[in-house]
Amino acid sequence: MPAKMSSLLTLRLDILSRILPLTDIADRCKIDKFWLVVQGQLGTYRVELYWGVALRLAESGSSPISRIPQKTPGRCESRLFLPFPH
Repeated sequence: MPAKMSSLLTLRLDILSRILPLTDIADRCKIDKFWLVVQGQLGTYRVELYWGVALRLAESGSSPISRIPQKTPGRCESRLFLPFPH
């Protein structure tokens, strides 16, 4: 993993580990290496912490549930995009 990716991932892991315990869903979440694992009402989900890929886990395997929008020139970069089912 390139140093830039590694430092970004380390920063995200640090921030998430500090913020997650303060949330209402902390008891349903855990950090597993580079993933945030969330036990939801409809299933278990994994969010990859570097790229933001979200997967729904099932007995038959996992499937993507979202696509993070590409950056568009002239678009406000301060927006926060969250994964939603498509």
